[in-house]
Amino acid sequence: MGVRNDIQDAVRALPPGGVVGYGDVARACGTVAVLVGKALAFCAEDVPWQRVIGSDGTLRTARRSSLCAARQRALLEAEGVTFDAGGRVPPEEPAWERGRAALAVWRHGLTPRPPSPRGKEEPIPPSPVGRGGRGVGPAGKDARPDERGGISGGDGPPPLPRPPAGRDRRGKHNGVKHE
Repeated sequence: MGVRNDIQDAVRALPPGGVVGYGDVARACGTVAVLVGKALAFCAEDVPWQRVIGSDGTLRTARRSSLCAARQRALLEAEGVTFDAGGRVPPEEPAWERGRAALAVWRHGLTPRPPSPRGKEEPIPPSPVGRGGRGVGPAGKDARPDERGGISGGDGPPPLPRPPAGRDRRGKHNGVKHE
């Protein structure tokens, strides 16, 4: 899964009538707010993009066009979100709390994430090699760390020879004194 898919899944978890800021989604997905805006500019049809607004309550889509902002405002008002006289969602509006609570639940995995339209993907398990564990890795099932930090005892290739004292693999002087 990529960052774009994570962003869209997080926004799908927002309930009707809930709003969050671009930065809130970015923190939940481990990215930056600019990428959230770019991912939502070209999102799938089932992503409720209108529920992501500026952290100060403004509709950032107004920068793109006034028609986009009018459409976003109409969609949010249909969900019960209220605006102040300046066209912002005030910070005391309950929509902020609903949106941030749903995003926190999604982030911490307290409920299952909404299904993704791209199909079910199997997660890639972490490799036990290099983390002190034994397991199937590049060196085989009997892999174990050797005294130099490499892998030995498996079916993998033999370790590289050590460079002569005082020279690295390219023949350059490495600062080690000859004894």
